[in-house]
Formats: sequence, structure tokens, C-alpha cells
Amino acid sequence: MFFFFIIIAILLALPGLIMLLLGLINKKPGLWITGSVITLIAIIIIIISIYSIVTKSVNYFNKHNTHYNKYYINDNNNRTYKYTDSLTEEKIASEIKEDKGTSGFIKGIDKKLTLIYVKTNKQIESKGVSIEKIEDYNQNTIKNNEIPLKLFFLDDFTGKIFLIAYDNRNIELASSIISCSAKKGDKKVIEFNFEKSIVLSDINHCVLYESEY
Repeated sequence: MFFFFIIIAILLALPGLIMLLLGLINKKPGLWITGSVITLIAIIIIIISIYSIVTKSVNYFNKHNTHYNKYYINDNNNRTYKYTDSLTEEKIASEIKEDKGTSGFIKGIDKKLTLIYVKTNKQIESKGVSIEKIEDYNQNTIKNNEIPLKLFFLDDFTGKIFLIAYDNRNIELASSIISCSAKKGDKKVIEFNFEKSIVLSDINHCVLYESEY
């Protein structure tokens, strides 16, 4: 829009300059005064338009530089650089610092191997239960749509353990509950089975709870 004003000002300035020159040459005050006024108005319009264009460009650059800045991440000594907007920087930093738990591969009814993370909540941790690992997938020993966890029991434990699976939006997809009894120092592989309708490749992470039921 400001460029349009500049073009109009230039078109206005041309006849103004002509009137100014003719008035001076022919010594006609009315003509050169009118030409001077028209030329001056045109120059003011051009100056204001250029100033507005420069100001708008600077503001846009500053805004762009604020919302899309360089975000440095150092994860396991691997340097990576990401460009993120300022609204997601805190979320990314939080995810990096967050303990995602134990990772491993699972295989669902869709025959896909999927990397997932499993962690315990504080309640079951207080009972001395921890996850040692997700058992490696073995076609001969592990069924499809099953998540086998090797658990370590720091104390005696008797109760029901509840595994809830979530997608990448943190929406619950499925759950499995197992009755378990273990002695202090035991290590046990607990197999959490899910219905065949559940697609395990949709799972992003799981959380292990102690069931109250």
C-alpha cells in the first residue's frame, strides 16, 4: 500500500515541478507557488511512505527473530540444532529433561516392531517395584500384542499391577492388569496382554501402576 502512495506522490510531483519551473521562468508567482506546494506535498508523502516501509520491515524482522530462534540441544554428546517457535521451547526443554523410563521394542498384531518407553509411577515405586527392562522380542517366547516387563522387587510384594498404554498425545489407548506376588530381591518377567483390537504400533509410552482394585 505504501508503494502505491509513493507512485501517486511521484506522479503528483512531476506536474508540481513543471509548474514551479514555468512560474520561475515566466515570473508568475501564482504558478510557481502552486507548483511549490504540490511538490512539497509529494515529497512529504514519499518520506512518510518510506519511513512506514522501513519501520514495518524492522518490526517484522524483530518479531520473526523472537518467535523463531535457534534452540541448542545437547543429548548424549550428540549436538543437534533445531529452530523452534518460542511457544514450544519450554515444552521441548521439559521433554529432554524428563526421564522417559525404560525403552524397548514390542510387536503387535500388525506385525510391526515399535520402540516404546515404560516407566513406573511414584506409588508403585514406593512399594519397591522397578522396571529392569522390556524383554527383547522373541518370536518363540513372546506373543503378539504382549508387553513383557522384567521387574525387580526391592521388597515383598503382593497385589495387582496395572499397565496403561498411551499414544503420542497422552491419550489412553489400552490397559492390562496382572496379579503378582514376589519376594524381596526377586526378578520376574510379567507379561501384559492386550486385546487383539489394540494396535501396539500406536503406543508411544506406558506407565506402570499398582491397582487399587
